[in-house]
Amino acid sequence: MRSGLLTILLLICIGEGKILAGNDPTLLGARGVALGRAYTAIRGDLWAMSYNPAGISMLSSAQVGIYTERRFGLKELMYGGAAFAMPLKGRHYIGAEVGSFGFSNYRESKIGVNYATYFMDILSIGTKINVANINIPDLGSSMSVWADIGLNVKVTKNINIGASAYNVTQAKLRTQNGNQNIPTVLTTGISYTPSDKVTIVADVQKDMTRPVSFRGGVEYNFYKGWHARVGAGTQPTLLTFGVGWQYKEMFNIDFSSSIHQTLGYTPYLSMTYRFGKKIASTPEETE
Repeated sequence: MRSGLLTILLLICIGEGKILAGNDPTLLGARGVALGRAYTAIRGDLWAMSYNPAGISMLSSAQVGIYTERRFGLKELMYGGAAFAMPLKGRHYIGAEVGSFGFSNYRESKIGVNYATYFMDILSIGTKINVANINIPDLGSSMSVWADIGLNVKVTKNINIGASAYNVTQAKLRTQNGNQNIPTVLTTGISYTPSDKVTIVADVQKDMTRPVSFRGGVEYNFYKGWHARVGAGTQPTLLTFGVGWQYKEMFNIDFSSSIHQTLGYTPYLSMTYRFGKKIASTPEETE
């Protein structure tokens, strides 16, 4: 049992990781994965809050979704999450996401609460407060709280630029063996939509303890409601791809996969439901 646990923890640390143990922000949503995890400049999307707290601005109605992945095909490395976001009166948006990772002898859990707003129909800003807990039965549990911030700028009708800072408060996780660093990660990105069928995205990310990472992807609407996606990233080297289906602008199901340079294949799945009643109108709908 001990050797199995150590093997699993080693896989977490070598891979991209989740929440705390893998030293990487939690990134939910299969669409973002398929685009190489280059999602910082996307807004008006439920899953965008995982990449940039400003990303839930411009939602026209409430959205709820669930997400799962099976890292490297191992059931011990299953991750599950859920998210909710909605517009309020005026130019205010709120959201929340929860996630859980691990198994009986190692469990990570996290909750994040998000707020976003926009100004002059161009600039969106947001912040997210995160609470995470790691529990290992023989060693006890540890909890930490930190904040993320982000912004999104609409440069033209077809181009958005985004930037985010994960763990801007530089919080640490207190354990029996001392403090464990939670990474501070800075990301900037761009999204370009040359037509209603094509979206191109690219991110540059810098973890304060790692080399610079480059990520990018392309999405193509090849048939009514159907989208094909492909992406790639560095640090670690990843190839990603996936498909998505949308039903009447109400329901989305997205499936994606990534191939790690060393550890292999991981499948991802997310489903999103948009409530029919619009709570707010966005400037982008009137253009």
